[in-house]
Amino acid sequence: MKFAIAIALCAWLMSLQTPCAFAADAREEARNHYETGLGLFDHGDREQALVEFKLAYELFPNNDVVFMLAQCEYHLGKLKEARAHYETFLNSDPKSTLAENARLRIAAIDRRPSVLVINTVPSDVSVKIEGQGHSYEGQAPNEFLVPKGRYRITVTRPNFQAQVRDVNVGIAETLPMFFKLDPVPGRLIIATDPKRTTLFVRGMRAENPYNQRVEPGLYEIYAEADNHESRRDTVEVRAGQDTVVDFRLRYVQRSGRPDLITAWGLLGAVGSVALVMDLAADRSVDVGQPNPASLSLLAAAAGAGAVAGGLLGSRLAPSYIPDNRSMYRIGWMTMGTLEGTLAALSVRPGLTSGLAGGAAGLVVGSSLGALTDSFAPSYGRVTLIQSLAAMGGLAGVLAVPAFDFAHDHSELVALAGLNVGLLVGIAGAVRAGRDDRGPSWQRVVLVDLTVAAGVFAGAVAGTIPNCTKDSKKAPPSTLATTMMPNGSDTSDNPSCSFEDTPTTTKLALIGGGLGFAAGWFLTAGMDQNVKPSAASIVPTISAMPTQNANGRWSLTPALSAQGRF
Repeated sequence: MKFAIAIALCAWLMSLQTPCAFAADAREEARNHYETGLGLFDHGDREQALVEFKLAYELFPNNDVVFMLAQCEYHLGKLKEARAHYETFLNSDPKSTLAENARLRIAAIDRRPSVLVINTVPSDVSVKIEGQGHSYEGQAPNEFLVPKGRYRITVTRPNFQAQVRDVNVGIAETLPMFFKLDPVPGRLIIATDPKRTTLFVRGMRAENPYNQRVEPGLYEIYAEADNHESRRDTVEVRAGQDTVVDFRLRYVQRSGRPDLITAWGLLGAVGSVALVMDLAADRSVDVGQPNPASLSLLAAAAGAGAVAGGLLGSRLAPSYIPDNRSMYRIGWMTMGTLEGTLAALSVRPGLTSGLAGGAAGLVVGSSLGALTDSFAPSYGRVTLIQSLAAMGGLAGVLAVPAFDFAHDHSELVALAGLNVGLLVGIAGAVRAGRDDRGPSWQRVVLVDLTVAAGVFAGAVAGTIPNCTKDSKKAPPSTLATTMMPNGSDTSDNPSCSFEDTPTTTKLALIGGGLGFAAGWFLTAGMDQNVKPSAASIVPTISAMPTQNANGRWSLTPALSAQGRF
């Protein structure tokens, strides 16, 4: 029993001595780290000395260790930490022999400026620092020395969006800051030629024409259009600037062989019909009378002639011919045929003479076209020449009933009008258009339609007075059946119809001239990247085919306008 009590007493005594033993060991280890730190500090290795002093402070906090922590941090440039440790040292032992040294160090640290380290993307930016009654300016990336306090930092660069930031700077603090400036958006403007081009910008389908604000940088542009070579290019858009790109595609001429063969077929059909009518006239057969037999005969002749002409054209047409050259040849063929026909009729009237002259003119025209097609202008210019030649021929035909002197020389007047129109067409083709391609054939067709509308409007203007004059003599019922589409046969009032009177044809000529001028003016911007004129939606006089109660068709004056719906 005594032995057990003795053992318990020894155990109790050991438990009382353990904390003291541990405290003594920690203090001894802390002293070793402290002395090691002093040695390193004296040899100038302040970084490692700071490590040893921190270990000592963790094991056994001591005011002397706090002072040495401040000393190491001061020499290493960690002034904010050093000042805090000097203050801790003074608060613990303000009357120590080292207290005055600590106070001097705190005063020195307070006089030391803080450091603003400013880094930017992009570089070479302007920096303005304002606060505490001071203003500092310079370039960045850079370091700026400032006293402690609150500052407003403004970073700018031309063509980039400025950034403004407020910051609090402590005592002897090194504060790193980073600014990333976003560039000012630029504007990318793309105008394609032709207008109806599929446009891609950076691989994405884009609206055409393209006019957007975009971020500065490189932009890949790709465009494609029918009958044009696709094109790919890269442009640079600069910050705050407009980049205008005139994106033109090179025209790739399609083959005009089908057009040439078709033209031969049409000429063959017209020639065959004229030949059948000439043979029938020699045998006193009137195939012009509209009956099933005559119509079937003429239709069969037209079909046979079209096949024969197409086969001949397929033999004469090259396997590939650019479309402008094929149109050039077609123009020569057409002009030769018309010139030969009118010239032969002016010498000797009659269908046989006209056929012979037309055939000779076709041979000469097709030969000249084939020999000179290397000089063919653009497709649009060739179309313009043919269009104006046709207008001249039409004017010559209308001039015959319009003027008394032309009645005895109708063929010569028509021939003269054809050649005048041809010369005007050549002159117009030389000057027309804003580049080497000239006007588009679509524009030429629209002008032709306005000329036709003008001619018809003039004819209507010359006919309406006859209708109103005769209506005064007719009873109300007759007037209604004459002017209404569903009324009775207009043959009851023959003067209220289109007739080749001098007044009507003169007004038709005037209307055609006005139609040409209006058509050329209204389509002026068609081949450019501009909006069409608002005048294009103005209603114009036109005609509408209507059927009366007796089943006969007639043209009724009407108004029409062009536009998009």
